[in-house]
Amino acid sequence: MSPQPSGTGSTAAQMADAALAVRTLPGVVSVSVSADGGPVGVAVQSPAPWSDLAAAIRAQPGFGSGALPAVSVREVATDDRRGSAVTIDSTVPSAGLMGLLDALSADTSVTTVSFDGVTGRENPDTWRPSLTVWVAAPSDVAVVAGRLADLADSLGQVDGIPRTSFDVAAFSDATTRLTGYLGLPLGSGEPDDTQTALASALPPAEAAARVDSDRSLLTALLDAAGDDAGIRGQAEITTTACTQGTGEQVQGSVVIPIFDIADSADEGFDAITAAWESAGITRSDRAMGRDFYTAPDGALESLSIRGTAEGISIMAVAPCVRSSDG
Repeated sequence: MSPQPSGTGSTAAQMADAALAVRTLPGVVSVSVSADGGPVGVAVQSPAPWSDLAAAIRAQPGFGSGALPAVSVREVATDDRRGSAVTIDSTVPSAGLMGLLDALSADTSVTTVSFDGVTGRENPDTWRPSLTVWVAAPSDVAVVAGRLADLADSLGQVDGIPRTSFDVAAFSDATTRLTGYLGLPLGSGEPDDTQTALASALPPAEAAARVDSDRSLLTALLDAAGDDAGIRGQAEITTTACTQGTGEQVQGSVVIPIFDIADSADEGFDAITAAWESAGITRSDRAMGRDFYTAPDGALESLSIRGTAEGISIMAVAPCVRSSDG
C-alpha cells in the first residue's frame, strides 16, 4: 500500500497494525486512526481505573512513536455520564495525575473528566495541558477546584511540560465555574512555563541590565518628546511586576506642560507624533481619546499620547523582562 501524506512517517499498513494493537485492550469497542499522525482514537465502555488502562496502552510495542505516538481514549456516554476522555502518551499524564483522574472519575459529584496533555505540542509557544471537569451541581465546583489547586507538584508535574490548566464547571449551570492551574492557589496568574516564557527568560545579570536599559530608553523617549514639543515635563519612571506571570517591566509617563508656552497643544502634539513616525513608530489604535503607537523593533510593549487639560500626556511601557532564577 502507498505511504500516507508526507509528515506522518507512517504507512497505511503501520497505521492498521497500530489500530489492531490497541483494539485488543480491555473494554475497547472501536478504534480510529488518522493520516495526520495524531493520536489514535479509542472508545471504551468504561475507563475505570484510568491508570490501569494507561499502563496497558504504554505497554504496547512501539508506543510513543511512529504510527502510535499517543492514544486518545474516550468513554462511551451513558445516561449517568457524558463520557470522559484522556489523551495519553509515554509521559503524560504522570502517574500521580493519572491517580487523580481515577479519583475524579470515581467521585459521584463528577459527571465528566477530560484531559489532554498531548495535542497542540506541535505549536508550543503558548500551549499547556488542559483538564476539564464537569460536576453535577454548582455547589460542587468550589470543592473540586480547591482539590485541584491543592494538588502537590510531585503528583501533577512532568519535567519539560507546562503546568496543567483546569476548568471546573457545573453541568446544571455552566456559568458556575472556576479556572486555575494544578497545584497553584485559585486566582494565580498564568505560570511562566510555556516555551515562549522559558525561551524569553534571561540570566539574572542580563535581566538586570535589560531593566536598566529600558529605564534609560523610556527616559530618553519622554525627554525627547518634550524637546520636540518645546518644553519638557517631569518624567516618572517606575519598575513594576509584569501584568501577567512573573518578571519586571519598566513603565514611564509624563505630562508635558505645553500650555506654559502655547495657547494650543496641537502644534506640540503634532511635532511629537511626527518625530515618532519618522523613527518608524506608527499609530496603531485609538481609544478613549488616546492614540496608541507601535515600535517596529518590539522595544515597547505600548506607547500612547493624549491631550489633556494639564498638557500632553504620554505613557510608555517596556516589554516584560523575566529572569531565569525565577
